[in-house]
Amino acid sequence: MPGALGRALGLAGLLPFVAGALGVWLVDAAWRPWVAQALVAYGALIVSFLGGIHWGLAARAGTPPPPALLVWGVLPSLIAWPALLMPAPAALVLLAAALLLCLVVD
Repeated sequence: MPGALGRALGLAGLLPFVAGALGVWLVDAAWRPWVAQALVAYGALIVSFLGGIHWGLAARAGTPPPPALLVWGVLPSLIAWPALLMPAPAALVLLAAALLLCLVVD
């Protein structure tokens, strides 16, 4: 268990998602593309981080590391990267699916 600090930091990591989602609805229309792109960028960052956790576990697992940890350590980044190049609505759908996949795998 991560303890109180880990839980608090984990919840703090949700703030950009909440702020971005609210921002897309609440900011002036001129700012919406910027807010949406910021939300996409943060989502891609988090999806990549979730894969990186498994890469770190593979590094600690010994020699040779389990192939599944190595594959899953890279796959989320390979899913998230194209999202940075897509229009925000499609990118957010891709990232939401990637986050759900990360939840299932974890």
